[in-house]
Amino acid sequence: AVADTGETGGGEAPQEDPDKPKWEEFLVNLGPRIEGMRDARTPEVKKLVAYWAFALSKAQANPPDYAAAVKSAATVAKSLEAAAPQAPAPDETPVDARDEARALRLRSRELDRLEAELRLLNLAYA
Repeated sequence: AVADTGETGGGEAPQEDPDKPKWEEFLVNLGPRIEGMRDARTPEVKKLVAYWAFALSKAQANPPDYAAAVKSAATVAKSLEAAAPQAPAPDETPVDARDEARALRLRSRELDRLEAELRLLNLAYA
């Protein structure tokens, strides 16, 4: 519903939505981060992507509902800050979760091997 401002609409340009600049800031700051996360398969990421898609749909509607888009984008921003304050900035290359898990497994195996070797050395020199 559009609020009646008392104007007759005599060809005057419509007043810009006060939430539009906020939305544009979210779009610039969050858009690349969310797009970089789209391939992740975790429930948390799927939820963030869904909130972001909702925000985009509201901002691209005719007429745009920037208030709803900003509210949804703020939810995404809060979730990102709470879940991963160390998340990469938009200009950084996101790390593939599978590569990160593989590297963690390799480090774990290497630590296990070193611990076994240390136990053998302790037994040999005890």
